[in-house]
Amino acid sequence: MKPKVSVIVPVYNAENFIQRCVDSILSQTLYNIEVILVDDGSSDGSEKICDQYSETDKRVKVFHKNNGGVSSARNKGLEEARGEYIGFVDADDYIEKDMYEKMYSYAIESSADVCCCGFYREDGQKIDKKRCESTVVCNDIEEFLGDYFRQDIDKGIGSGNWNKIFRRDLIGNDKYLDYTNGEDIEFQIRQFIKCECICVCSDLLYHYRCGDNNLSATNKELNESYFGILDIADLIVEDVKHRFPNILDELYAFHLTWYAASIQKIYSGTIDKNILFYRDKIRKRFIVDYHKYINNLYTKRLDIFYMHATILKCVPLANLFRMMVIKIRSWIK
Repeated sequence: MKPKVSVIVPVYNAENFIQRCVDSILSQTLYNIEVILVDDGSSDGSEKICDQYSETDKRVKVFHKNNGGVSSARNKGLEEARGEYIGFVDADDYIEKDMYEKMYSYAIESSADVCCCGFYREDGQKIDKKRCESTVVCNDIEEFLGDYFRQDIDKGIGSGNWNKIFRRDLIGNDKYLDYTNGEDIEFQIRQFIKCECICVCSDLLYHYRCGDNNLSATNKELNESYFGILDIADLIVEDVKHRFPNILDELYAFHLTWYAASIQKIYSGTIDKNILFYRDKIRKRFIVDYHKYINNLYTKRLDIFYMHATILKCVPLANLFRMMVIKIRSWIK
C-alpha cells in the first residue's frame, strides 16, 4: 500500500538525538508512513543506530552516502520517497505522536497542497509556542505569501520545512539547492508558488530544538558559505515578483531583513578579509534598491537603521549606538 506520508530525516553525527527523533516518528498514530533515514556520512555511531531501526521496522528505509550536506541528504530522500505527502524532520528534533495523522487529515479534508502546523521552539531554557489561533484554509496564495513575507511566524507558518507536509505531486522533480543557509526557505517558497490551497492548523505538533546542540545550521561560525543566504534572498525575489505584483512591499521588506541580518553578522566579530566582498555587495544592493525599502510600510526600523549605517560606512558606530540604547532602556525598566 502506498504510504500516506513519507518522512525524510537527514542524519549527520546525531547519536545523542536520533533515537528520540525516530522513536517519535515510529510511534505515530498514523501507521501507514515510511521513514527515510539518510545517513550523510556520519562517523559517531548514528549510522549504526539507523540500520538497527531498519532491521526492526519494515517502514524504515536507510540510505548511506558520503557527506554532502543537508540539501543533498534531503534530495536523496526525495528520490526515494513514495508517499502521498512528504514531511521532513531534523535529526535533533522530535514530534507529537499524532502529528502526521492530524496534518494528513487536514490536508485531505481541505484538498491542500501543503499543510503547516504549530510548533514549540525550545532553546534549553525556555519554550515558545508558535501557532495560528485557529485552523485556516487559504486559497489565496498571494495573501498567504504576504503573511509569510511579513514574517508572521506566530501564525504557525514558520520558516522551516519540518512543520509542513507537501503533496508529492506538487514537488515533482524539484530539489533543494546546494546551500547551507536558507535553502529550506527557498524550497518551500518554490512549492507555495505552485499551490492552489494551503492549510495552516492550530495544533502544536513539532518540537524544534535550537541553541542547546551543535546540529543546527544557525549555530555554525560565520564563513563564506553563510553568505549564500544573499543568493537565496535574491532568488526568492525573482521567483515571486512577477507572479504576485500586489505583495512587492512585503517581498522587499523580507529581502531587506536578510541583507540587514547579514551585515550585522559581518560586524558582530572580527572581520575576515575574505568576507569583505559580501559587505560591499550588501552596500551596493542597499543603494540600488533604496527606494524599494525606505518608503515601505512593512520594513522594520532596525533594518532601515542598518541599511543607512551600511551606506554611510559607519556600521561599527551604529552597533555601539544601538547597544547604548538597549542598555539605557534596561536601566529605565
